[in-house]
Amino acid sequence: MQAAAESLQFLVGDHIQIKKDNAWHQAVVQDVNDWNGMIKLKYIGYSADGAWTNPKEVEVRRLVEFQSLAPGQECPADLQNLPELENVVKKIPSVEEMTEWAKQGKKMLREKLDEIDDLIYPLLMWLLTTNRAHLRPLAAREKFPDLGTPHQFVLMSGPVEKETEFQNLKRDHGSIFCWHGSAPGNWHVILRTSLKNMSGTKHMSAGQAYGAGIYFASEFATSLGYCGHGMSDGWPKSMFTSKSSAPSIKCMAMCEIIDKKEDFTYHPGKQGARSSGNRGIYVVPKEEFVVTRFFFVNPAAGRPNEPRSSAPPSSSGRSDSFEVMKEAIDSGRLGFLS
Repeated sequence: MQAAAESLQFLVGDHIQIKKDNAWHQAVVQDVNDWNGMIKLKYIGYSADGAWTNPKEVEVRRLVEFQSLAPGQECPADLQNLPELENVVKKIPSVEEMTEWAKQGKKMLREKLDEIDDLIYPLLMWLLTTNRAHLRPLAAREKFPDLGTPHQFVLMSGPVEKETEFQNLKRDHGSIFCWHGSAPGNWHVILRTSLKNMSGTKHMSAGQAYGAGIYFASEFATSLGYCGHGMSDGWPKSMFTSKSSAPSIKCMAMCEIIDKKEDFTYHPGKQGARSSGNRGIYVVPKEEFVVTRFFFVNPAAGRPNEPRSSAPPSSSGRSDSFEVMKEAIDSGRLGFLS
């Protein structure tokens, strides 16, 4: 931990933890000696005056509070440090490594992560505690067998009140299922705030060629084209990191949409008819008309162990979301949706 402490730069007012007598104590930096690097600490819970400490001679770690922003709220420019964030992310160990440390206790996990970088643990805690979405791996019998990925999940990213409102609308108007593809960097926000209509704002990521709203497609390949690519070196020890030069991460959702036709825009596919095999693009302005149901990482045609292609993800040659979901529900695999 000393090597990490030597690289830390402290400021007056920083909250830190310092290890003394095999226990961690919380303190506040009261003063910093720029000449010799000493810091004057005021220990929390003690009335004694602050003591000068050499951070190179003790185990010390910063206490960092990551804050969440409300939808649409901007992070002040002076608080943004993307280079440091990228640097920390690249140091995060694999899930397998962290799992083994966690089995030995939370203390061991914290100590191992702090040995690498004392920002890793608070960053991971913030990521976990701010995630409002519910992700459950689909059981083997529930999976869509021809999506070309074993990484399939039930995804609920909205509060209970939104689901209740959606079910009330569904009773009146019915619903349809469509694909939604978005670049990997967008899913951090989607998992926390649900899908939002960002058309016309600076957060819009894919234009609004067919009007303002959230974009969906009934054709698998259409939404796949909006998935973009993940950075191959973003988190080097991720299980999804490509071992080749090609980026590897794509994320897609299957969403349920209130079928109130007068309240959304439909752009027909090549065959030009909603009843045809290519139903085109749906643009839904009202966020309350949309709920995410399933989430897929690296979906593609073919079985999981087969090479990918751009062909439809269905063994019958169909990639239509309507028919894919109808088959899954009629087969009884997704009884929880009925």
